[in-house]
Amino acid sequence: FNYEVRLKKRDGTSIYGSVSAAVHRCPDGEVDYVDGVIEDITERKRAEEALKQAERLQRAILNNIPDPAWLKDGEGRFLACNQAIAAFYGRPVKALLGKTVLDCNPAEGARTAAEDQEVMTTRSSVVVEVPLTDAQGRVRWFESIKSPLFDERDEVIGTVGIARDVTERH
Repeated sequence: FNYEVRLKKRDGTSIYGSVSAAVHRCPDGEVDYVDGVIEDITERKRAEEALKQAERLQRAILNNIPDPAWLKDGEGRFLACNQAIAAFYGRPVKALLGKTVLDCNPAEGARTAAEDQEVMTTRSSVVVEVPLTDAQGRVRWFESIKSPLFDERDEVIGTVGIARDVTERH
């Protein structure tokens, strides 16, 4: 059997351990002996908690922006997005993750993909003002700012953007 447990070292510090144990039996079924290993997984648990915290902070930032905001990978799939864009597409946030604009709104997906490609190719931000149709079939005008998303090696791995409804201006 395997399980994770929180342990205290002799000096009082806490660590996390992964316990693996096996029961060895005699031919008659009686327990002969039990052997096991405890592996210190404290660093892995700290890294997992740091990742969870970073994800909570990202969600807090995204969900407190009243305008549609998103991060997409190099293929245009949503990596993260906020409630405002989910409401625009009439879907829950989780249903958008891994999808493209083409999946959500085929009529506007090709144009959006071309804009994203321009951002990634030029490694520069673009500002566009375009009409978009929401989940209720209403045409709304949006001013979108799209920028390249870089990895730690300064390679473009996608786009990040935010859009503001400017319908009243039109």
